[in-house]
Amino acid sequence: MKSGNYKAQIITLTIITGVICGYILGVIAMIMPNLVGHKYMLKEQISLLAGALLLGCFISSIYTGSLCDAIGRKKVIFITMLIYIIGICYFIIAKNYYHLYAARFIQGLAYGMCEIVMPLYLVEVSETRWRGQIITAFKMANTGGALVASLVWLGIDTSYYPAAFAIALIIPIWVWLLTRKLPESPRWLVSKGKLEEARLTLSRVNPATALNVLTEIKDAVSGASGKISDLWQRNNLLPFLIILAAVSLNQLTGINVFVQNSLQVLKESGISSDIVGVFGNISISLVNFAAMTATLFLVEKIGRKKILIIGTSGLLLTLISLFSAHLILPPGETIGYITLAGIILVVGFFAFGPGALILVISTELLPNNVRGVAISVAFTIGALVGTVFVSWFGALVAIIGYAKLFMFMAMFVFCYLLISMYIPETKGKSLEKINWKK
Repeated sequence: MKSGNYKAQIITLTIITGVICGYILGVIAMIMPNLVGHKYMLKEQISLLAGALLLGCFISSIYTGSLCDAIGRKKVIFITMLIYIIGICYFIIAKNYYHLYAARFIQGLAYGMCEIVMPLYLVEVSETRWRGQIITAFKMANTGGALVASLVWLGIDTSYYPAAFAIALIIPIWVWLLTRKLPESPRWLVSKGKLEEARLTLSRVNPATALNVLTEIKDAVSGASGKISDLWQRNNLLPFLIILAAVSLNQLTGINVFVQNSLQVLKESGISSDIVGVFGNISISLVNFAAMTATLFLVEKIGRKKILIIGTSGLLLTLISLFSAHLILPPGETIGYITLAGIILVVGFFAFGPGALILVISTELLPNNVRGVAISVAFTIGALVGTVFVSWFGALVAIIGYAKLFMFMAMFVFCYLLISMYIPETKGKSLEKINWKK
């Protein structure tokens, strides 16, 4: 197979798997308020339903990394798409709130698995010079899926939400067909002693460097067990702790609240018009997609570190502004529109920096021998943090109000900014040459 065809297939896989994740995450935003009174659902259960997906992420994050190391990346991708199909079909036929919650939980299992296995697979089968763009493209496609989910509701009444979910069934089948043509991760093949298969895969990526990269991989994985206990080794502990902190802080920026509950937040902030709320939700998705696209073109030019610092700095300033506005201004449409503008900026800066690059830095900074298990542990804890935060978001707003909530988010982002200044630049380096050794 020509390298051009191989790259095209990798890009296609990147886009469609990213789209399904973003679509499933965002498609529910517009129907959340309308589910109250239907399906035996109470207003207090909205946040819990939003948290169901993240709970599924938490559970699947526990086992996905180890499963990837045990049976290979490709088989886990197949299993992930099967779980997506089950979760989508269950949501379509759901009769009450508990069915909806269970279906959303199953979708969360698939979402969490996809968010781990796809970056893991893509970073290991991509050439160094376009590796960062591929992982960023996955996140960009994720935001593109959320944008498509917002636009779908312009043509479908929210009472017909099963149709919006049924559309998504096309993608898992497409992924199945495409993945059959693609090779297994060469890093995984080497870890299992399948050196010839690994060499053939690397030859498809870049024939000129295949043997050199194979030697580097063999040296990097020799003697590695990939167990949780390995995370405490000197060379693994620091990158693991940094990634763990970054993944958890990603959740505490509130991005999943704004994506899944944007319409509800805008209504509670003072925007009473459903039309404004709908187009506000679409604007959020558009900015999300545009910011991620900008990162795609810049990530291999100015590097990961600068983008991360710019994104977290803008995010911090926006959250401080939202805190000030909610603290000073009285309730009403003015504060509602300020909140809309603020959320758009929050989503934009998040998408440009932390949102786009969390998977890039997670997969690049972690050593080969512990990459799978480290990502699994970090994303498990991150998903738990996100589940608790999103599930109790409504209760937190009722207790402390939006002003203090934005203040706490700003504090978390400040910590993120400090981390961004500390991590090393990885642009243009092979996975085997990236390390934290001084």
